[in-house]
Amino acid sequence: MNNKDSKSEPALHDGQLKEEIKELRTHVEKLEKQIETLEHSEKRFSVLFHEAIDALVVIDGESAVVLRANKAACELLGYREKELTGKPFTSLLAQESQVPVPLSREDVRFYNTVFVQTFHKSDGKECEMDLTFAMVPWDDKTAILTSFRDVSERVRAEKEREKLIRDLQEAMEKIKTLRGLIPICAHCKKIRDDEGYWQQVEVYVRDHTEAQFSHGICPDCMRSLYPELSNDKTFSKET
Repeated sequence: MNNKDSKSEPALHDGQLKEEIKELRTHVEKLEKQIETLEHSEKRFSVLFHEAIDALVVIDGESAVVLRANKAACELLGYREKELTGKPFTSLLAQESQVPVPLSREDVRFYNTVFVQTFHKSDGKECEMDLTFAMVPWDDKTAILTSFRDVSERVRAEKEREKLIRDLQEAMEKIKTLRGLIPICAHCKKIRDDEGYWQQVEVYVRDHTEAQFSHGICPDCMRSLYPELSNDKTFSKET
């Protein structure tokens, strides 16, 4: 009885070993497929990242230094990728317009929000950019994907529009206009103002417009008031 048991033990161990090897092979095949899928995914990401129209920069989630920059970002800022890599992202921003870089998911106010920031180019020139942040996994840590595009022309147009509106508002404040019904005396032609006082026409118009009066005398009044001078051609021409 004991001899039979001792003979069956190696056969049992061999069967378990084969089963374990089979499971191990299956697990390895799954891992290989996952690695292949991941490699394809990384290649697609790399193509999309580098060929994107918008400038894209990946920033370290702890130190805020640039980990990677795409072609559009390099062309826009005038750097080569190796010059941007390792550079503090905030060093690319003008000091007076810097926005704090969100280094944690708690800084939710920075996400899904567009900031207009002034960037420094490699040649020293400045340009206005629309800037957005997004948290992304990166190797074994978290990184910040930053997207930006040149909006200098739009910002310039907006500033010109605001200036034009201010200029128009100032001009409107300087212009005095007469509107609505104006009470005027049918006999003496005085005008009643908003406070109920009666004023000469020229005074009222002067106070409510930019017009100024110069006094003369028309031919009809000349004949009525100064008949002895109405036939004087020289005087008539001067009036």
